[in-house]
Amino acid sequence: MDLSVIVPAYNEQGAIGTVLADLLLVLPKIGLSWELLVVDDCSKDGTCDVVRSFKKVQLIQHPVNKGYGASIKTAARQAKGTWLMLFDADNQFYASDMLKFIPFIAQYDMVMGARKGQTSWYRAPGKILLTRFASYLARQRLPDLNCGFRMVKKALFDRFAHLYPDQFSITSTLTLAALKSGASVKWVSIPWKPRRTGKSSMKMVRDGWRFMLLVTRLTMLFSPLRVLMPVSAVLFAAGFSYAVYTVYALHNIGDFSTLSILSSLFVFLFALLSDQVAALRREMHP
Repeated sequence: MDLSVIVPAYNEQGAIGTVLADLLLVLPKIGLSWELLVVDDCSKDGTCDVVRSFKKVQLIQHPVNKGYGASIKTAARQAKGTWLMLFDADNQFYASDMLKFIPFIAQYDMVMGARKGQTSWYRAPGKILLTRFASYLARQRLPDLNCGFRMVKKALFDRFAHLYPDQFSITSTLTLAALKSGASVKWVSIPWKPRRTGKSSMKMVRDGWRFMLLVTRLTMLFSPLRVLMPVSAVLFAAGFSYAVYTVYALHNIGDFSTLSILSSLFVFLFALLSDQVAALRREMHP
């Protein structure tokens, strides 16, 4: 099997029929052997009934609601393909765009969509901030960090399976883990449609905060100096600046200066130790 297409679904009765119909029209044209897996995450509507009406689709059901990421992990464990393709069930992507991905799979470990006009106006500032924060930590520009439409080698996906959360941030985790491990990633510009049916279960503030913690945690795992060295530099700069001021103005070095400079030293030493641990981990789990 060349390709396993994974569609996680939760209460998508109004959209998933169109999504599956479009996929089944495009998949025979890609020139690869394929299977189509839908994971129903204990939907409360008629999502399963719609999926069962498609004979070429394999339905996997969760007995309880586990989350978007858990659904993808469940399907990945059962997938037979060398490549996995993730495709959301909310009908926001065009199935035909997978044809744009195929030419790159011989050269890259992961090919993913970079959405045009990817968010509503009230989410745009937070999205830009989070993306720039992730780009800084990843040391490269990220056109789209968490697009739910991508193709990835199953071996690469499985390599970081122990890191994936059960919620929406699985896509961000996969992107950052792939980049920080040295895998080759290609972004392909794709159009995006606003959701017309159902309701997104993502919460901007809650999931945004979780996302920042996730990005920081992953960066600490792969390159902790990127997080800790700026902290050390800020502490030292604050302590040294205040020390200069107090020496000239008060002829004394204040407690804040001493504490800040010592803290910067401790953070610096901890950063070096963390970097060594990260290097050893990479050697043990290449």
